[in-house]
This record gives sequence, C-alpha cells and structure tokens, in this order.
Amino acid sequence: MGAGEWLRVWVLICGMLAAGVGAHAQIAGERIGVAAYATDRLNRLARPGAIVVQNVRTGALVAVASTTADPARPEEHVGVTSRVLPLSLTKLLAAALWWDHTDKDSAFSCQGSGPNTTIHQSLVDGCDGAVAEMSIALRHTVGSDAVLRRLAAFGFGNGSGAAPESQILLSAKMDDATWGRTFAIGEDDVTVTPLHVSRILQAIGNDGVMVPGGRVMSSAAVIGLANSPADTQLTSVQATDSCFALYDFGSGKTESEGALCNARVTPASTFKIAHALAALDAGVVTGPQEQMPYDGSGDWPETAQRDHTLASAIRYSVVWYFQRVAERLGPQRERDYLHRLKYGNEDPSSGLTTFWIGGSLQISPMEQVAFLRRLYLDSLPVSKRAAADVREMLVQPQNVVTNAAGEHPFDNPWPKGTVLSAKTGASDDRDGRRVLWIVGHIRRGRRTYVFVSCVAGPAGTSPDAAMNLAAERLRRRHLL
Repeated sequence: MGAGEWLRVWVLICGMLAAGVGAHAQIAGERIGVAAYATDRLNRLARPGAIVVQNVRTGALVAVASTTADPARPEEHVGVTSRVLPLSLTKLLAAALWWDHTDKDSAFSCQGSGPNTTIHQSLVDGCDGAVAEMSIALRHTVGSDAVLRRLAAFGFGNGSGAAPESQILLSAKMDDATWGRTFAIGEDDVTVTPLHVSRILQAIGNDGVMVPGGRVMSSAAVIGLANSPADTQLTSVQATDSCFALYDFGSGKTESEGALCNARVTPASTFKIAHALAALDAGVVTGPQEQMPYDGSGDWPETAQRDHTLASAIRYSVVWYFQRVAERLGPQRERDYLHRLKYGNEDPSSGLTTFWIGGSLQISPMEQVAFLRRLYLDSLPVSKRAAADVREMLVQPQNVVTNAAGEHPFDNPWPKGTVLSAKTGASDDRDGRRVLWIVGHIRRGRRTYVFVSCVAGPAGTSPDAAMNLAAERLRRRHLL
C-alpha cells in the first residue's frame, strides 16, 4: 500500500479515561504499519479503548483493536461496537450537517468574542459556544425535521423503538440551549460506537457517501474480534465469512447479505429444531416435558449436568439428550426425516450421534430460512402438534437468548410486545473453521419474520459473533 493510498485511510483511536492493560488487534490482509502503530499507541496509553482503521474510498475495514481493563470484568470492555460518549466528535457532525445544507462559511461567537470565529477555526480550537450557535442557526434555517432526517441518514436513532448502533435524542420540541449543547459538547443525549464514528468519518471523507464496511473484514468479524480475549497478540486474521438473512412474512420477500448465505456448513445445535420435530412426530419422545435422566458421564457444560426434558434440552442445548433421541430414531428414520424436511444435504452418514456436529450433515443459511419459513407457516410434513410444540419451545425469555452457556442479553431491552424465538449453534466444521449460528423468528405486533445469522471464522472467533451480528441487523431494521 503506497503513501498516497494511506491518505485515504482514517485511523480512529477512542481511548477511555480509566486504568487498563494491553490492546489486541486483528488485521485483515497485509500487516500494515499504521495499524501496528495505532495499537502501539493504545498500549502505551494503558487505558481501555478501541481502534478502527477504515479505507475511506472503499469502506474496507482494514483493522480493529480493542482493550479491556480486566479479563475477569468484561462489563468494562471497550469494543468497537460499545456505546460511549462522543464528546467533541459531535462538532464534526455539526459541521458536516452545516455544509450539507449550505455553502456559507459563516462566523460565530466563541466565548462571547463576537461573530468572528469560522467553522474551521471552531473545530481546530474546539470552541463549544461557536458550534452550539452554528447548530441552533442551522435548526432555524432548515428546520428541526430536516436535521433529524439527515441524522437518520448518518445512522443515528432517536430513541423511539429500537435504535441503530448510535443514538442522538433530539426532537423538534427541544429548547435551543439543549439542542446546541448536544452538538457542541457530546455529553448529553448522544451515544456512539467507535465503529459508527469511523463510518461517519468515512462518509465525510468520501463526498458524503457512506460505504458499508467489511469488504476486507466482515462486520461480523469485527464484532467477533472486538470481543475476543484481551491477551490476543497482534496477528493476521484468517478469512471470516458471514451471512444475515431475513424473511418477511408480510411481503413474502427474503433479503440477505454476506458471502456465506449459500454455502453449506455444519448446522451444529440449530439441528435440534429439526431433531425435536422428528422425535415428536415419530413418537420417540412423548412431549416437551418428557424427562431423561443424566447419567453423570461426559464432559458437558454445567447446564447439561442434570436431568432434562425435551423443552429444557432445547433451551440449554443439551447434546446428550439429543444423542439419545438419535438412538431412539435410528439411522433409517434419521435419514427419512432429513429427506422429508428437505434439510440441507440430508446426509447423516458420518455417525448416528454426531452427524450434525461438524459431521456429514450440512446446510446453508438460505436453506435454514426456507426450513424455518415452512415451520412457521405450519407447512412441514409433520404433525401439527409436533410443529406447535417446537415453536413454543423456541420462545426466549424477555430480552435474552439462552443456550448451553446460560442467558445472553440480546440487544435489550426489547420494544414492548416483541416475541423472539431462537436457537443458537456452535461447532468446528470439517475444514476446521469455527461455525456460529443463531436462527429464529421475531414477532412485533402484526409483523413477523424469520431470521438467520451465521459466522464462520478461525479458532478464537467470539462465541457471540453470530448473535451480535443478528442483534445489530435486527436493530438496524427497527425490529429490536
């Protein structure tokens, strides 16, 4: 990468004023000096923080880095998708909005000195008064609604319902003083993520065009890597692929994004949905409350080391329970149900009790969408009772998703009346990649959707990467 190209790369370093230790970075493509340098600076600061390196013209996320104050206290983690106060970065947003609506390079008052401070000088000097005055003047010139619409185009939510990754709580009813202070100081009524700030800077540097990041590193990879362990060293990254797909029952349309959408990978524990359908339809399990005793064997998560019903085995993703289901069904019925359900490649040949865990059975995210769509349309070739029971068992507690590791906050709090059904999955695939899933259904009022999120990456990819990708995409669409 030549010197000229680096003129088109933004480096954003967001450091928090708290004691902390070391940074880690994950770099896509070449080892690039600017990312190593930025990481070294963050290390020297010895404060929790985050770094995003983004190419302005292409939108490619070249590198990310983040820190944590204490690995034992993850709530203090500062990642590229953590919401923080922007402070004076809002001055850049105010200037961009001003020049977006007018070519005038007006002068404003800085600390009572009279209207003799240009916008450029306001940014250089960090003059709160001038920026507040400019923001109020813009409001009076173009109207509050025009400013709010432009903020939404920049990706800001306004606090009504589910917001995008950043929020700015402005309204047409707000008084001028609060409006101006929000833009000038960035401490009240506004939160951002480092990744979103990088996108805003990318748009400013790219003639106002915000290019979605992730051509070198997917957004799922950024989310996963930013939440990986704090002691990871500076290293190059294997390719990480992802897919997010959403089916809208109202319109009958499916939207999808990501290189993984049509690639078959192991279903891991998302297969428990199909497995439960087969078990109930065949009668090898009598109902959601049929309990099987734990025999004390196996190196299972703590949540699995007890007796389980079918319902709790789905909720806590209990492998041994479904291995017994497989034994009750037997090889031929397993194959028959895979064919009847049109589930992926329909191949259970690698082993009766493991074929869905990094084995021969594979399915693509788009095939998962088709399967779930039929489940929620009640058109699968199984009994109505079996399908209804499985749908009921997938419903999640409010604001969380539950699996073998326990309860995970899922972009909470959810809007009133939201019902989320989901199943996660995680396993190494046959090619050694770590495959992570969350699939499910969401209902908000009369609107219903099926969603699928899948991430496949190197060992060490965050176990929450698929959940974080799904939460971000659902939030962006105002479904959470």
